Amino acid sequence: MKILKWLAVTVLFVGVSGLLFFTWFVLSQRYKETSEPTAAESVPESIMSLPVQDIRPGGNTVIARLLDATLIDGFPCAAGEVRFTGLGQLYECVIAWDAVIQGNLIPKNTRIKHEMGNIWSYFFPMDTNIQDISCVGGKSGSVDIPAGFYSSGRLRGCYTPSNVTIQEVPCRKGKPGFLASTPLRIPTPIVLHENGNLMVCTLSRDAEIDGQSISAGSQIAMSQDGQVTIQDDSWQRRTGLWVAEIFGY
Repeated sequence: MKILKWLAVTVLFVGVSGLLFFTWFVLSQRYKETSEPTAAESVPESIMSLPVQDIRPGGNTVIARLLDATLIDGFPCAAGEVRFTGLGQLYECVIAWDAVIQGNLIPKNTRIKHEMGNIWSYFFPMDTNIQDISCVGGKSGSVDIPAGFYSSGRLRGCYTPSNVTIQEVPCRKGKPGFLASTPLRIPTPIVLHENGNLMVCTLSRDAEIDGQSISAGSQIAMSQDGQVTIQDDSWQRRTGLWVAEIFGY
């Protein structure tokens, strides 16, 4: 009996030790990936020409510490951590001062990030008016609230702090987060085509749209020429499906 107990303890000890070793190995590899400096000859010239230090790899990006506020690819990036693509283009930084970028007044401390395709995410520090639409900024709990932009500077989509009417379509306000609404009123962002026409929203009230009577709370999708392509009054549709429309995930 004692031998069985001893064997059980030994097996448990070996198992726990193995798990701890595996965890340590994975974490150490990740630390190594993000802490070791990158060889200068492997860093694009566009990065090396900037006032940066501590260049290191970070997954599919290159991370560097920017010493002074600098204009990079049209964005006034603040001193601090900046990320670049492997080809040396700007991937992520914080805006150093209020600036007009591609025709939009972008407030200081906005974090910008290049997403998939031609979409950029802007994380505003507060609610911000963009192209006549008020976009929610700040945080929802511990999560930053993004707004999406096309590479042309046109607004792709955002959450709004109040109901808004776009091309005579009454769209409901929304804010991401579990406490943002009841399960039957899942908040969705407003999404626009690049030509500025409405693509996606949730109706704030009953409305006649494209010759159809659609009830409040329905999530609709529209073509660039204003035709309704989807109408869904099911509360089961997840917000994530519409978030994907903004950022191209």
